[in-house]
Amino acid sequence: IRVSLSRFNGMILKPGETFSFNKVVGPRTIKAGFFEAPEQVYGDMVTGVGGGVCQSSTTLYQAALTAGLTITKRSIHSEKVNYSDLGQDATVYLYGGREIDFAFKNTTPENIYIAARVRTAKRNSKRLVTEIKLYGLSLGEGVSYRMVSETVEILPPPAENKYVVDKTGVYVTYKNEEKLKSKAAEGYVVETYLEKLQNGQVIERNQVSRDRYEPRPAVYYRGNTTPP
Repeated sequence: IRVSLSRFNGMILKPGETFSFNKVVGPRTIKAGFFEAPEQVYGDMVTGVGGGVCQSSTTLYQAALTAGLTITKRSIHSEKVNYSDLGQDATVYLYGGREIDFAFKNTTPENIYIAARVRTAKRNSKRLVTEIKLYGLSLGEGVSYRMVSETVEILPPPAENKYVVDKTGVYVTYKNEEKLKSKAAEGYVVETYLEKLQNGQVIERNQVSRDRYEPRPAVYYRGNTTPP
């Protein structure tokens, strides 16, 4: 996360310019200074180089949206992440010819200055938080924005289980053996709104996204060897 933030900390975005996360941060590789960490890939947690970078893109998304800027590219995770509410995340990916980008445009007539860092939480010195601040033209006296997300539908998980053959024999050995890999999970349809406030009172409310987090079936390991 620190490495990705360092790529755009202190950056100036001129009027009309678009910020592309993947273009600015670049490939997440060991050579580029990134580290191995857990990351979500098609709903599974795996170890990958640059894992955690999505917390940077998510925080930047929230900062850009509540600064009144225009979001031009944004995709959600396959499931809820622990550092963001549903409907308020922004995933990124750049590896092996596959790309998911996050981008926003400076639609103001003045420069936007980006400050990004990891700092100690104010109420817990053992906890770290990602902090991004955008500086530019004033939104107006007493004007601020906030994101509000509402779950409008809960999607039941599929009744049919999914099976993965354990070719290594680490979890199960025989074809008539099964072991739970991951529990079934509900899905959600979430609508997110951007509220404009004047001196703490809501004066405008606009929908900015309607996201669908797909439900997932229970996944079981199944053995690869015929029982004797």
